[in-house]
Amino acid sequence: MYRRALALDDKYVYAYNNLGNVLSDQKKLTEAEEMYRRALDLPDDTTGTPTTAHTLAHNGLGLLLQEQGKLEAAIAEFEKATKIDPKFEFASNNLQEARRLLSLQQQPEQIIALNNTKYLPQEDPLTRIKRSIVKISVVFTGNAKGTAYGTGYVVKRRGTTVWIITNRHVVVDRDTEQRGDNLEVEPYYGENLPNLPRDRVVAKIIHITQPQENLDLALLEVTGLPDDISPLTFHQGEINPQTPISIIGHPESKDWSKYEAITIGIQSSSGNLLIDVSLAVGGSGSPVFDQEMRVIGLMFKTINESQIDSSGIGFAYPIDRVLQKLAQWQVTVP
Repeated sequence: MYRRALALDDKYVYAYNNLGNVLSDQKKLTEAEEMYRRALDLPDDTTGTPTTAHTLAHNGLGLLLQEQGKLEAAIAEFEKATKIDPKFEFASNNLQEARRLLSLQQQPEQIIALNNTKYLPQEDPLTRIKRSIVKISVVFTGNAKGTAYGTGYVVKRRGTTVWIITNRHVVVDRDTEQRGDNLEVEPYYGENLPNLPRDRVVAKIIHITQPQENLDLALLEVTGLPDDISPLTFHQGEINPQTPISIIGHPESKDWSKYEAITIGIQSSSGNLLIDVSLAVGGSGSPVFDQEMRVIGLMFKTINESQIDSSGIGFAYPIDRVLQKLAQWQVTVP
């Protein structure tokens, strides 16, 4: 299809990108690289989505080089992509991941280990809560996307096994409906961390809602998180408009950031919470807290996912609906 498009218009820069993506998925890396570079030889096209043609070409080329183990060259491509479009999440995420991989490759012993607690603010009452909120990383291989981030939080622990709730779309590619690869979670290590890679734990999806369901949820299982990481406290019941709430998540890679907001009301058709804050990508799956820092909901959607916008509208599932789904999955929570 893309070759036919190029036969009709050999300056159609997005077609070169798309053909590069197809060839990369087929592991025809040399041919894919040629397509990305041919896209970059043409003037940039800023009319398409989700970003400019050159941003996509640099991102695709970076992923290809990373797959070949050429991390420094990959980093250079991701840097070019983020310079063109700083808001294209996959390029900025891929840049972070490539730098992390290079650091681990060069100095594997220089990692903040799971049992490291020296940077935790012991006097901060939020520390215990943040420890129960994880950063999720996952790789979407189709269409030359790469790494995506999301938020999840602990709902149950038994011994060394921990269960984490998040959104389905955090771990499943919205475009292809394929589950992501290299699914990992990272706990909160504290503040003022040195510029070193932080250890993660491999996660697996054990339950997930279906695309046609009116709930967008996934339950992850991990083992090996530190013993102090425990389930958050939940509060069920009616939530009134103008209720002060807070949200902790990772929008725009602002890890474990807390945002204050209020509830606007309840969506009549679904029973979902309307909140007067719009969190960027990375905030999906964030817990919504009442003033006593009890979980009353789970963020799943915003009107504007390209930026943090205090005047926007966010949507959250009331915790009652989340707990009902967990019960259907035969997962009992404290």
